[in-house]
Amino acid sequence: MFRQNAGMKQITLAMEAGVTERTVQRIERGEKVNDDSLRAIARAFRMDENSFLGPRQVLSEEDAFEQTMKKLEGLMVIDAHRFATLKDAEAVLGTHGMVLQDQAISDNAAEELAEFRDLLRDWNDLYSSLCSNVEKLRASRSVLDAAKQLEARGYVIRYGVYKTTDDFQLVAISIVRKADDDLCAVRQLVVPNRFTEMAWASIRS
Repeated sequence: MFRQNAGMKQITLAMEAGVTERTVQRIERGEKVNDDSLRAIARAFRMDENSFLGPRQVLSEEDAFEQTMKKLEGLMVIDAHRFATLKDAEAVLGTHGMVLQDQAISDNAAEELAEFRDLLRDWNDLYSSLCSNVEKLRASRSVLDAAKQLEARGYVIRYGVYKTTDDFQLVAISIVRKADDDLCAVRQLVVPNRFTEMAWASIRS
């Protein structure tokens, strides 16, 4: 009920929680899973991590919907696309900020990740001030080339561009291992819906 009320696909919840889609399916069928998986699911819903452990009241659909919306009011679900072309690179540049999920990257691709992040940040800062289309094309090409270096190391980049409720244009980027077929095909990303709160949180941390 929580997942459906949030408009998430099973794979989206699995990626957000850091568990497998099969684990989410088992939970939804009422099968037993380990406590760590249940804690991860609760954290993905922005709930106390022990919310799904121990005795608890089973909520009605209305109560579950209300509780889900309350917990997820700072988040939204957006469409995700494969980052693979110059058009994709153009789409992510010139935004007000970005949310990057790169926990799947291993040490062997740390240099490629650093290059991608640096180029993405630097060109994003400059993109709106570039006067010529040729300069914008060079910026997009350099970001795409860095993305292809990550792909050569065995990763796939998914992204979505969206407008926050406080009127900022953001890009969300998720980098997953090619070996994780389900994550490579994910069509949704869970993102913060207010840029100002996210920016303040990053300053405080």
